[in-house]
Amino acid sequence: MPPGRCINLNTSVNRIGLILTSFVSLTFLQQGNAQDLTNRGVLNAGASPALYVNSITNENSATLEVKGNLTIKGNFTNNGTLNTNTSTVYFIGTTTQNIQGTALNDQFYNFFISNGTGSIVLNKDILINGNLTNNGTFNGNGKKLTMNGSALQIINGNGAAGNTFYDLTIANSGVGIRLNKNIEVSNQLLMNDGDVDLNGLDIDLGTTGAIVNETNDKRIYGASGSIIARNRDLGPLGDYNNIAGLGINLQVSSGGNTPGITTIKRTYTNYATTVDRSFDIFPTTNSNLNIIMTFHYFENELNDTEANLTGFRSTDNGVTWTDQGGVVNTALNHIIIDSITGFSIWSASKKSNSPLPIELLSFSGKVEERKIRLDWTTISEINNDYFIIERSADGINYDGLTQVLGAGNSNATLHYTTYDENPLPDLSYYRLKQVDFDGSFNYSQVVLVQMVKQEYTISVFPNPVSGTQLNLSGKKLDGKEILVTLNNNMGETVYSKVILLGQQNSFTTTINLENKLMPGMYLMIGIGKNEIFREKLIFIE
Repeated sequence: MPPGRCINLNTSVNRIGLILTSFVSLTFLQQGNAQDLTNRGVLNAGASPALYVNSITNENSATLEVKGNLTIKGNFTNNGTLNTNTSTVYFIGTTTQNIQGTALNDQFYNFFISNGTGSIVLNKDILINGNLTNNGTFNGNGKKLTMNGSALQIINGNGAAGNTFYDLTIANSGVGIRLNKNIEVSNQLLMNDGDVDLNGLDIDLGTTGAIVNETNDKRIYGASGSIIARNRDLGPLGDYNNIAGLGINLQVSSGGNTPGITTIKRTYTNYATTVDRSFDIFPTTNSNLNIIMTFHYFENELNDTEANLTGFRSTDNGVTWTDQGGVVNTALNHIIIDSITGFSIWSASKKSNSPLPIELLSFSGKVEERKIRLDWTTISEINNDYFIIERSADGINYDGLTQVLGAGNSNATLHYTTYDENPLPDLSYYRLKQVDFDGSFNYSQVVLVQMVKQEYTISVFPNPVSGTQLNLSGKKLDGKEILVTLNNNMGETVYSKVILLGQQNSFTTTINLENKLMPGMYLMIGIGKNEIFREKLIFIE
C-alpha cells in the first residue's frame, strides 16, 4: 500500500487519534500525520508495512502484538500485554519520550533510539531480547534494563551522548553481549548470565556504579578496553575490598600517606602479561604510600602456569615492567603485594620475566603516498622469531598482512618498518603479533590509521529536513567530484550519486531526492579524492 493511504480500521477517530476497542489486524498507519494510538482490545500489527504512531498506549487487559517494525514519536505506555516478536521498535521523537505503564518488565526485541535532540527516559523496568542501538540520548532514570537474549546481543550507537544506565543486568543465555559503544552504569552492572565483550570500548561506573556477581563463567573481558571506577574515597586508613566490583582490594596501612580520592581502571590493553587484565590506578596522593594490594583474576584470564605468578608494575604506560614480588594464592585466584609506595599500571606475569617477551618502545602507523607506513621499535628481544602485521576493518576480525623477521635475542634498540601497499579506503586497525621460536605469541596495542583525510569543509542544510531537497556548501576539495550516499538507521543506502564540483574555490550544490524519506535519523557520507565528510541528518514530516 503506497504512502498517503490507510486501511479502514472501523474505529472511532477523534482529536486525540485512534482508539481500538476490539480485535484489529493493523497493517498500515498513515506516515504523513502520525496520531496517538490507544489499544483497549487485541491489536495485531502486521509485518509489513511498518506501524508509525505518535504516542501509543496499551491499556489494562489489552494485547499489543507487533510483528513488524514499530516507530514511535511520543510516549510508549503499556498497562497490558506486549509481544514485539523479532521486530524493531524505533524511538524518533525530538522531545522527551517516556517508557511507562503498570505492566511489569516490558519485553522488546531490537530497541532503536534515534530521537535527535530528545531523550528516552525509563519509568519502568524493561527487557531487551535483541540489540540495543542508541543514536540519541538514553536515561535509565533509576530503572533496570535487562539484556536477556539467547544469541549474541550488541549495544550499538553513534550519538555523542552515552548510554546512561542505572541498573544494567546481563542475563544472556547464549554467547553474551558485545559493546559497539561506550556505556555508563551509575548503580549496578549485574552479571547474571553471559559474558560482556568490551570490544575496545569502556564501561564507565562513574562515582557510584559497581559490578555485581561477576565470576569466571560470566565475566567482562576484551582484547582491549577498560572498566572505570571514578573518584572513590580511599582517604581514611582501612580495608577497601573489591572496589566497585573490579576485583582489587587496597589496604591503606599506617606509616604512610593515604591515596585520597582515587580513580581505578581495569584495563585490557594487550600487554601480553600472563594474566589478561591490569589495573591502572590514579590516586590524589601518589607518594610515600603504604598499601597492601590484593590483585584478583579469573582462571579464564590465565595464559601460563598460575603457581609462578608475581606482580609487575609499569610507570611508562606498559613499555617497561618491574617485578614487584607478591604471594600468589592459586585456590583463591589472587596475588597479594605489600609495601606499595606509589601507583601506576599493575599486572601479573611469570616470576622474573617482563610481561612482554619483547620490550616494545613504540608501534605507529601513518599515511605515506597512498600507502600506510608501519613503524615499531624494540629495546630488547628474547627468543623473538618474527612479527606479523595484522589488519582489521572493524577492530574485531583481523587478517595477517605481512611477516617481518625478528632479531632472536637482543639488548639493542632496533627499528622496524613495513608498508601496507593496498590499504583499506577508510579506517584501518593494525596490531603487531610477536611470535617466539616455540610458537607462542603475543599482541601489541592496536593502532588506528585513517587513509582518507577527515576534512569537515562541507555543510549540509536544511537540517532537520522536511522535504526532498538538500543543499551542500563548502570550499574547494582536492578533486573535482564527490560520491554522496545517504544511509538510513539500518545502514541501508537510500540515495547515492556522484556530484561534479567544477573548478571554483567554493561551491554550493543542490541534491534532489527521488522520494520523501521516512522520518528518522540518516547519515550522509561524502567521499572525494582525499577527503571524507559525515553528517547526521534528521528527516521530519
